[in-house]
Amino acid sequence: MEVKSIILLIMVILNLLLFFIVLKKNCRNQINLYYSLMLLTGSCWILGLFGYSLSTEIPILRLLFIKLIYSFTLIAGFYYFVFCHYFPFRLFKPSKYITALAYVFVFGYSLFIALNNDYIVSFKEIMERNMEVTQMANYSIFSAVFGLLVLLSFVQLIVKYRKAEGYNKRLIKYVIWGTALTFVLATITNLIPSFWNTFGTYWMGPLFSLINFSVIAYLVFYKPSKNI
Repeated sequence: MEVKSIILLIMVILNLLLFFIVLKKNCRNQINLYYSLMLLTGSCWILGLFGYSLSTEIPILRLLFIKLIYSFTLIAGFYYFVFCHYFPFRLFKPSKYITALAYVFVFGYSLFIALNNDYIVSFKEIMERNMEVTQMANYSIFSAVFGLLVLLSFVQLIVKYRKAEGYNKRLIKYVIWGTALTFVLATITNLIPSFWNTFGTYWMGPLFSLINFSVIAYLVFYKPSKNI
C-alpha cells in the first residue's frame, strides 16, 4: 500500500471519529446534526479517494470509485450549505416545498452521477484504453453546482456576520476563514486539476479538510469560553 493510500485511510478514520464526537455532543441540535452529516459524507468522499488509490490498475473499480467521489463531493457540499443555514442562527425559514425540492435535486443529481457510466467519466475510454477522460461539459455543470452550493453558503455566513454581535460574530468568523481555506485548497488540489486530466494531488484535499474542520469543531462545539 502506498503512502498516500495510508494517509487517506487515516483521514477516513479521523473524519469518522470527529463525526461521532460532534454528533454525540448533541445529536438533537440541528447545527451539530448537519455538521456531523457533512463530516460523514466527507468521509465517504475520502473513502472513494482511498479506493481510487488502490485501484489504479483495475479500470472498472476506478470508474466505480470516481463516481463515488463525485457523488459524495456534491452531497458534502450540500450539507455544508444546510449547516451554514442553521449556524449559529437562521436568517429565514424556507418553505417545506423549497426544502424538499433542494434535497430531491441534490440527491437525485448525485444518484444520476453514480449510476451513469458516461456522464463525467467515459466508460469506453477507461475500459478500452485504461484512461480517464472527463466529459468537460458535464464536469463543468457538476463543478458549477458544487461551486454554487459553496458560494451560497458563504453568502449566508457573510450576511450573518454583518448582523451578529459579540460571541456569535466571532464564531461565524472562525467558520468563514476555516471553511474558506478548506474549500480553496481542496478545489486547487482536487477539483481544478481534473479539467486537465491531472490527478496527482487528489490525496491532499482531505488533509486540508480535516485540519480546518477539526479546528472549527473544537471552537464551535467544544470551547465554551466567550473570550475565544
